[in-house]
Parts: sequence; structure tokens; C-alpha cells
Amino acid sequence: MEIIDSEKQNNAVAMTFTPEQPEFAEGAREYEQFWEQEGQRITEAWQQHTGLPFEDSEIKVIVFNKPSYAGNAGEPMHLRYSYPPDIKKGTLIHELGHRILSRLVHTQTEYDPHQFLDLVLFDLWVDLYGQEFAQANIDWEKKLKGIYDYEGTWDWALAMSSEERQKIFTELKSKTQEVKDVELETSQNVYSLPFPKDTKINHVTRDNEAHKGPFKGAQDFGVELGTQVLAPSEGIVVRVVDEHDKHGQTREFVQYSNVINIEHPNGEFSELVHLAKGSAKVNVGDSVTEGQELAETGLSGWMTAPHLHWLVFRKDQSLPRGFKGLEIRLKEKNKPLGEIAEELNDPNLETLIQNIAKNIRRNEVKVGGAKRATDILSSRFMPAQEAYDQGISSCGTITNISAEMLRHLGYKVKLVHGRIPQTPTHAWISVQDKEKEDEWHQYDLTHKDSQITPEHKPEYFVDSWEEIRPFLENWYKDHHSSE
Repeated sequence: MEIIDSEKQNNAVAMTFTPEQPEFAEGAREYEQFWEQEGQRITEAWQQHTGLPFEDSEIKVIVFNKPSYAGNAGEPMHLRYSYPPDIKKGTLIHELGHRILSRLVHTQTEYDPHQFLDLVLFDLWVDLYGQEFAQANIDWEKKLKGIYDYEGTWDWALAMSSEERQKIFTELKSKTQEVKDVELETSQNVYSLPFPKDTKINHVTRDNEAHKGPFKGAQDFGVELGTQVLAPSEGIVVRVVDEHDKHGQTREFVQYSNVINIEHPNGEFSELVHLAKGSAKVNVGDSVTEGQELAETGLSGWMTAPHLHWLVFRKDQSLPRGFKGLEIRLKEKNKPLGEIAEELNDPNLETLIQNIAKNIRRNEVKVGGAKRATDILSSRFMPAQEAYDQGISSCGTITNISAEMLRHLGYKVKLVHGRIPQTPTHAWISVQDKEKEDEWHQYDLTHKDSQITPEHKPEYFVDSWEEIRPFLENWYKDHHSSE
């Protein structure tokens, strides 16, 4: 067996478990307690059985109510909350196996990743928790129905002895290679992100199994299905693949990827992957401008979860694949509001509100000074991220920005429309107390210390301005003034 670095071998992977919804919290606690007790032992078992270190020293885990999946390096792992305790243990160990083996790039296609995993997993389960535990998890996996034939793979693996499985695993390792990282150069062109500014980005992954060798520099953006895909810079469309509707979590699904390639100035190219079938808005030979819609994201190709894969590269015939990925130079941009909110977070709500108000004012200076919305309606209905990126500092936009930040942190927030005799301006919100759900606290981020005064007279408390759009449109006609 291959000997690995002793320091890596003795360090358990750090794992954090976050429930996707409050009702999944108990399941997250079960996973967390199990990992606190057994994480060191499981880490060492995987390293000893495979002769490999884990690529991630920390793994974020989302606990939810859908089928579990490992995710790639740098991405969250997802685990189902409703499994029985021993199946939770077995599933966590199973998904960790995919993570430690994903660093190998197979040079043959005789065995798929689940076969590769099952050559090791049964014996590892037995060594950790015994034959009965291992068999219970195998029986459970055999009943799983979906895109993969778990039953067939387990029947194949268990038809062999432990020694035979180990022999095949060792032979497969000898046939695999870790793709050597190439020196990463920076793009000459400067690019915009290939989706609208207000797009919610769940995660960004730069390093994983599919981003090695000539693909180094690629980025995966975790965005919702149906997200608009935009041209990141001007250029000529040189490739459009738009007919596939298959996807899966293993390498063989690469051939079903929907793709658009653009040739940009200075000999650079963009490749945008995982597009929806039939969504392409351009053809080969079309000239495109920066920000022009190309397609929508969808389920196609090799993927574990919805995302947009973006690679910028240049041709290089001296390399085996004939091209080389580049570090993408992006135009200066703000972070997503959710990420900013996490940086500003404070357990004291009053302090948090002040942090948000100060940040909005600092951002106005950063983007070149506060700008005003053209009118009250555009202020209310402009997307919060767009307003923040442009430094638009009107009552409605400040209300929207602060509400979006607070909601990202788990607060329930109402937008407030009302009257203040002394001034027409206010950025008024009502925030539910996390500890005392029957208590709501009101703030006006345009006032000193964001405090509400006796002169504040509320008229509407809403989740979205859309709820009172007719009222606001009539109100605007009556007043017809800019904020």
C-alpha cells in the first residue's frame, strides 16, 4: 500500500453541517455528532485503504431532503436528513469515498466511479463497524432507484473476494494519473460575468476533477436552472451544441454537454457549458456583444448539481490537448449581497443594522458617489444587487438592499411604506426578533442610528413591493417626484 504523509494522515477532515431548512436541523445535528466522534477514525480509514490524502481539508455539508451527492472538491457535499442513523453513517462514508477518489483521472473507461468506489467501500465499512453494518448499507443502496444501477455494481463487487477487489483497485490506481497542473497565465482581455448582475450565486468552484491540466482556470457558478447565459465579452460564435438532454454525475456524461464557444480578441476563447437543450439564441458565425444573451443554463453533461461552467483559454499546439486555460481577469465588481451580509453579521441586531447602513454609505463612495433613482417606482422595484453595484442610494433601494442582506442571514423582514411629516424620505424595515418570534423591531436606515421616531406613521407592511404595486403607481402619479 502506498505510504502517505503522516501529518495529512493524522488530521481529520473538518466538516460543518448546515440544514437547508429549519426542519432539517435535527438531521444536521446527528451528522455533526457522528463526525465529532468518528471523523478522525473515518479519515484515517479512507487514507489507509486507498493510499491517498483528502484533497479538501474542510468540507461544507448541506443537509436537505433529496438524494445525497458528494460534490466536487471545493463544493459543498449534500446529505439527506431523513435516513436512519446507521444509513446516515454509511452514506457519509460513501460520499467521502467519492471525494478522496475524485482526485484520480482515469485513463481507461472499463470501470465507472461507483465500481471504483465499491472495490474499497465494503471492506472499509466492515473494518470500521462490522459485517452487519456493511450489509445493511449495501441492502439499502441496492433499493435506491434512479440514474445509477447500485444493485448491479454491488453484485459485481461482492462476487469477488476481498483480495480480488484489492488487486483490481491497485491495478486501476497504477493505470491512473494525476493530471499535472500547468502554469496558469492571466487572460489579456478583461471579462464580465456571463450572467445578469442580480443572479443568485450559490457557490463558485475553481478546483475540482474537471478543472485540471488544460482546463485549469475554469470556474463553476452554482446558479439556478434557466439562468440567462450572457456573452462575457465581444466576439464570434465558433461552436454551438444545443441538442442534448442527458446529464449525470460520472465522466461518461461529458459527451452530452450543451456548449457555446466564442472567439474573443487577442486569440482568447470562452467555453460555456451545461446549457439547456434548445435554449441557444445564437448560431456559429454570429457576432456577439458583451452582455448579449446566448442561452440558458440547464441539465446537460457531467454535473452533480445545476451550475454554469466557464473556461477562458487560448490555443497552444505544444500541449497535448492543443489549448491552455487562463486565469480570468474580471471587471471590478461587488461581492454578492449575501456574502457581504455574512461579513457584516453581528449577533446584536442593532449593531448589525448599523453595519449594513454604514456599508451602504461606504459603497456609494466606492462606486463614485451616490446616485439617485429616476423616480420612486424605479427605486422600489430595482433589484437590490443591481442598485448596490451602481451605488444608487434612494429610499427604496436602501430598503431593498438591507432587507436582502438580513434575509440572507435568516431574518424575517417586512418592507414598510408610511409617512413622516418632516421629510418624505425613509428606508423603513421591520425585522422579526430571532429569539422572540412575536417581537418585531422597526428601523429607518436614512435616520440617525436608524431609529424610528414618533412621527413615523406606517401604512403598509409587505414582503415585496409587488403586493402594493397599484397603490404605489397611483401614489406616484399623485406626487410625481423623484426620491
